[in-house]
Amino acid sequence: MKKITIIDYGTSNLKSINAAFNYLGYSTLITNDKKKILDSDLLVLPGVGSFPVVMQYLTKHCLDIPIKEHIKKNKPFLGICLGMQVLFEYSYEFKKTNGLSVLKGEVNNLMDMNSSKNILIPNTGWTALKRNNLFNQKNLITISKNMNFFFTHSFFVKPKNKRIISSYISFGKEQICSSVQYKNIFGMQFHPEKSGNKGLNLLEKFCKL
Repeated sequence: MKKITIIDYGTSNLKSINAAFNYLGYSTLITNDKKKILDSDLLVLPGVGSFPVVMQYLTKHCLDIPIKEHIKKNKPFLGICLGMQVLFEYSYEFKKTNGLSVLKGEVNNLMDMNSSKNILIPNTGWTALKRNNLFNQKNLITISKNMNFFFTHSFFVKPKNKRIISSYISFGKEQICSSVQYKNIFGMQFHPEKSGNKGLNLLEKFCKL
């Protein structure tokens, strides 16, 4: 049985993520213990909260170290919403804050986009994913018509390497990154655990990696 670990950093959607894996028949461990995190086969970093608070917690408790070690060992890692954003170099949420720098790029405010005028922020609700034609890996997400997932966010990632973007969504007149995939790293701005059967299917595919 694969060891699936969900990182507990004090403020996240732990119960809903855990319930989704349990529904699929997988047992998970919710922990902030560094040794148990290192011992996991699949690692999940969920996300609800603010970038500076989460990064302060991760570094204070030295959880950034086992996260990076897990990724270096080429074991599957899933970052959800804020859990994806902290993988990047820095964010401008409240103040410029350094991230884990596992991936190159930054996290910006939706309010700063030209098309954000007259658009409700946070961006909350069901939104269709669009294919990134530059992405050339085997995609965890099978993008098709009516491929809608549930979003709730005020910030978005801007990867330096556009080829790691596995999907976009439309925001006003612009396209923003909605998921990334690079080798064993999978990041989703949307919440698969709140996206019905399509979201559960994604989590199932992740568990079978």
